[in-house]
Amino acid sequence: MTVNTLSSSLAELLQVVRSDVGPILAPASMEVPSHLRMLRGTIAQRPVTMRVERRCGDAWASLLTADILDSHGQTLSATVIGLPDPRSCNPVLGVDLIALGGRLSLFAVDLAPIDDG
Repeated sequence: MTVNTLSSSLAELLQVVRSDVGPILAPASMEVPSHLRMLRGTIAQRPVTMRVERRCGDAWASLLTADILDSHGQTLSATVIGLPDPRSCNPVLGVDLIALGGRLSLFAVDLAPIDDG
């Protein structure tokens, strides 16, 4: 799988979460402080940008999506973090897909219950 194909796949997957899945699970957009919406940094001395969006809904106190792009706009990482509303039975959700060096280097899904029941 080439860098562009993998990057495009990650970008498309996160876009589906942001445009289709997110609004169903968490219909209301939440303000992200302006200094956190787009962060710039480096990975291996190369410039990267992280973009963050956040939503909420009845079952989710916060559903955050973030991606990290290289200087060419290629997606290196896609993340979804869901913090459930305490009244819901949803677990804390964490999904990370990281592609560095043109290959998928990490795929992680975490579900952590917030209540003993």
